[in-house]
Amino acid sequence: MTSINSTYGRYLDVTRQTQSLNTQLNSLQEQLATGKKPGGLAGVSRDAGQLLKGKEVTQRAESYMRSLNAVDRRTELYANSLNSLSKTAADARETLIRLEGQDKVTQEMLEGELNGWLQDIKAALSVKDGDRYLFSGSATDEPPVKDLDKLATLNALPGQDTPNDRPDYINTDISGLEIWTRDGIHIDDDERMDYGVSAAEPGIQDFINSLLYAKDNPKDNLQQARDRLERAATGLGELEAQNGFNQARAAAKREHHNGTLDFLEKTAGKIEDVDLAEVSTKLSMTQTVLQASYQSTARLLQTSLASFLR
Repeated sequence: MTSINSTYGRYLDVTRQTQSLNTQLNSLQEQLATGKKPGGLAGVSRDAGQLLKGKEVTQRAESYMRSLNAVDRRTELYANSLNSLSKTAADARETLIRLEGQDKVTQEMLEGELNGWLQDIKAALSVKDGDRYLFSGSATDEPPVKDLDKLATLNALPGQDTPNDRPDYINTDISGLEIWTRDGIHIDDDERMDYGVSAAEPGIQDFINSLLYAKDNPKDNLQQARDRLERAATGLGELEAQNGFNQARAAAKREHHNGTLDFLEKTAGKIEDVDLAEVSTKLSMTQTVLQASYQSTARLLQTSLASFLR
């Protein structure tokens, strides 16, 4: 009877060891599959605070990156439109120089050219990012300008040194305050960037008004219209430069956040990730020990049964 009790005791010890080895085996298999330490934050309790802080910073950086994606997309659309406006302004000025004083040029021919340029301006200013009109300030659901080629002509040279808060060509559904509102986003914890271009910018006012003035009296107003076109070209160039600066600033901030995210990912990996080679070795050793434990259990069962039958 004593022999049976002793064998049974050893059997219970081996069984507990086998259960422990099975638990260890399952944990190692999970680590090998996920590449992570077991137990989530509990498994990295010593570094849990650092890990949580890193995840918080990562979430903020990813949010800033999403905002910068919108900036990149919109400033590229602004760049394309401003480039188109600058080319149209240059073409208009060169054409007016060439046509001035030519007797064969009729008023209808000049008006046709002017209307074509005005239509081109409206197309460039009507660019959208999704459903959002970009040149409309905060009134993003409204096109920024009227049909420019259908506007009444002007009686005097427009475009004062101080531009109008709300030029006559602006869509009637947009107030002066709305048309001047810039987009603004936070691109870092303590850094905000305002960007965007309004259809009421001085350079754009000069461009549109010079063409309308020329259209009012194509024969007599071309000289003054050309002078205003030259000022418009300067204004458009300044808008392109400012937009380019915003693009460069956004790109630099994107690079900064990418560096931060890369650093945080590597830091989290050092805390959470396991050494796969080490885990694989432990797994192999555990499987070997577990197999031996199963064999020991089988032998003890046979011994116990034989002792009982004697």
